[in-house]
Amino acid sequence: MTRLKVGSYKLTGVHRVLEVHGKGGKERTVPLHLEAAERLEAWLDAAGIRHDAAGSLFRPAKAARGDGRGGFEGKPMTRRAVQKLVERYVARLKLDPNVTVHSLGVTALTTAREAGSDIRTVQAVPC
Repeated sequence: MTRLKVGSYKLTGVHRVLEVHGKGGKERTVPLHLEAAERLEAWLDAAGIRHDAAGSLFRPAKAARGDGRGGFEGKPMTRRAVQKLVERYVARLKLDPNVTVHSLGVTALTTAREAGSDIRTVQAVPC
């Protein structure tokens, strides 16, 4: 997720997808849930990065407080920054403290499988 580029987010027909590099360096196309696509659209506009196809999709805020009002850096968020962000939201929303980046990925893959995604496709997506 930290290596995704703005250009990884695409429209294919009527579906919004992310092109990701999975296990073995193979490129995969992952369909997005409608709500995820809507939130990504809002993020692209709020961050002002919609037309920076080669730039990182998820970027850290420039300001130390991290609210984004001062803009966003061009580099990608680190894996640790994503972990800390999830930890902060888990605490703020009083979710089960066992909710982690990994558990969110597992849930997404389980949901995809339950929705009929092919097992080989699901196995190929990094978690």
